[in-house]
Amino acid sequence: MTVKAPVTTAPQNRGLCYFPKSEPWDPHRPLKGGTWAANVYPGVRCDVPSHSYQLSCEPNTEWSEYYPKGAEIQQYYEKVVAKHGLTESFHLKHEVLKATWLPDEHQWEVSIKHLETGTIFTNRADFFVSSQGRISKPKTPDIPGLLDKFKGQVVHTARWPKDFVYKDKRVAVIGNGASGQQLIPNIINHVQHIDHYVRTKTWVTPTFAGDLLIATADAPGGPKYSDEDKEKFRSDPEAYLKHRRGLDIKLHHRQGTGDLLGSQANYELRERIKKVMLERLDGDGEWLQKVIPDYAPGCKRLTPAPGYLEALKSSKVDYITNGISRVEQDGIVTEDRQLHPVDAIITATGFEDGFTTLFPVIGKDGVDLKEKWSKDGDIGYPETYLGVMAPGYPNYFTVLQASIPSTPDIAYLNNIPIRPRATLEAAPSLSRLRSQQHISQSAFAKSNPKATWH
Repeated sequence: MTVKAPVTTAPQNRGLCYFPKSEPWDPHRPLKGGTWAANVYPGVRCDVPSHSYQLSCEPNTEWSEYYPKGAEIQQYYEKVVAKHGLTESFHLKHEVLKATWLPDEHQWEVSIKHLETGTIFTNRADFFVSSQGRISKPKTPDIPGLLDKFKGQVVHTARWPKDFVYKDKRVAVIGNGASGQQLIPNIINHVQHIDHYVRTKTWVTPTFAGDLLIATADAPGGPKYSDEDKEKFRSDPEAYLKHRRGLDIKLHHRQGTGDLLGSQANYELRERIKKVMLERLDGDGEWLQKVIPDYAPGCKRLTPAPGYLEALKSSKVDYITNGISRVEQDGIVTEDRQLHPVDAIITATGFEDGFTTLFPVIGKDGVDLKEKWSKDGDIGYPETYLGVMAPGYPNYFTVLQASIPSTPDIAYLNNIPIRPRATLEAAPSLSRLRSQQHISQSAFAKSNPKATWH
């Protein structure tokens, strides 16, 4: 989500225009909620407890499950937006095309496209904040014939159409990250057959971290919160705060408990996970050898994936580790030259790594930030101030982009303090400009005309 923030109006929530991208493929009504509005594939949910995943400033006592469904999280954000009077500030079905710093005006000029009408217009802002997230652009695998030869439907899990019909069809699922692992157990009872293509095997853990409650194939959301639980949270704020703190402690307890490669703790973590995986495979050691990774736990994000390993043993699933050579009209050809006929292909292949924006951001020297931070650029790496500002790009702030490391577990655990920190770093600058507008008429400003930006 991109935020354009002119500061010409006084009320706290005015002067903010949000442009969350809602692409033309979207078959349902425009929704707020970022990730949780875009990802609507069967089985999508969060593997972090609901009472920890929520905004700390907007606690919600009404979560229905320990691990919430994506739709419930999306509805939560809709309510937060409405509560704070921000509904009118959102401009859905818009896409930011480019942002350019205007040195003479000391403002950002933002080019925006209305996705329904095709109209392109510009807005100007004193401050420009990019909070589109680091992983928001779906990554489609570069497989010959996938998009131009296959006669069936090709769907990405992050671009799931409402009218996609997979019932009684032979489908291929490419990828076994979080979305692939959630998807398979949720469609297996409705399809004729699944060819599951796996390039890199993953560690399937009982929980994401610490001593959290375990979700199972029969209860992928973990325990449900009863009406009595919710009433207690509503009526006893201290008890509710204690519950939330307990979850946070469990979440962060995992730090330093097996992440060090070659350590005894990492070995013990490996053995614990292998035990859980073996149990979920009904003690089938041969199957365990098929799915066990050849790297240590912690190199990639740990995924609980309730029901995934159980689904792999079904006669309706072929677990394919041979590389994909190409896609033909009727199916997928693997590197062993075997054709696997399918009616539809689902790519559960994640997202591009977006440590820079998805659109050009042109700074004082006329250079795109992506170019400057590229390997061959002037800087060659993401150079920032406190992880939220870039030199040469005045009054431009980022949230959850260059400040987030690429190691997934660390990224999530750092996300909790980084997101509010990034916001807090930007907020005083916005506030100061409001409260000190009179300085623009002072002798200092007249003698330093270019000193009005940070």
